[in-house]
Amino acid sequence: MAEIYAPEVALNSIPDDLTVPQFFLDSSHPLKPANNTVKPWMIDDATGRQVGFEEIGPSCYANPAYTADELLHQITLTQSSLLVTHSSSLSVALSAAKTAGISPDRVIIIDSLEQAGSSVHVTVDELVAAGLAKQPMFVEKRLKPGEAKRKVALLCFSSGTTGKPKAVEVPHYAMVANVIQVALAIGSAPRYVPGDVALGGLTETFTAVALSSNDQKIATPASAGVLIPGIVARVVKPDGTLAKLGEPGELLVRGPSMALGYYKNPEA
Repeated sequence: MAEIYAPEVALNSIPDDLTVPQFFLDSSHPLKPANNTVKPWMIDDATGRQVGFEEIGPSCYANPAYTADELLHQITLTQSSLLVTHSSSLSVALSAAKTAGISPDRVIIIDSLEQAGSSVHVTVDELVAAGLAKQPMFVEKRLKPGEAKRKVALLCFSSGTTGKPKAVEVPHYAMVANVIQVALAIGSAPRYVPGDVALGGLTETFTAVALSSNDQKIATPASAGVLIPGIVARVVKPDGTLAKLGEPGELLVRGPSMALGYYKNPEA
């Protein structure tokens, strides 16, 4: 069996010189609705200087079901210095932060302080309001052509199937590319609602490599759907040769949304 290609839909231009915030908040694209809303800024604690999204280093997201020890593993590996949490996860966040040496005032609350039961922490709404109250005072950093393919935007942790969760390095280009791929795959279909589609993919492919058609309410058993535009797949046998139809093997995929590797774990 030869390589398996997605349906022939030409990929629109995928920008390789934009960060994820620049693509979503500032730029135009044929597949992206126009965004005319006011954009918030963040404030540097030490100087009061307004900081754009592009100046912030890679972010990572944690499972809200994590225990304090599991969250501590993620904080330690990524050397995180700021936590943003919902009040329902505050106790876990504070426990992990204390062990990691992160001050309580570096733990930001997504919802309200009343729900958190604390006045020590700043809320996201307060940060946004502070940013909107001032005019931007910096020259936005622009990436060089091709730089978005190498610049890490997100450290997204794997599920830890074969051991402790690993931090997957996702570049800006991969995140933007997958949004464009999925938009092309669904075409002019209505916006998703729960139960409409099934996505197939991995953290390392960020994220979808296949999906069911938007009008298919029940997915085909044992199927992740059809490859989305730009994805190429092959089934490889243990000896490295391509498997024939019906033969077992390892599924390999490639495309523009692949991750760079594992943070501080190149051997994995």
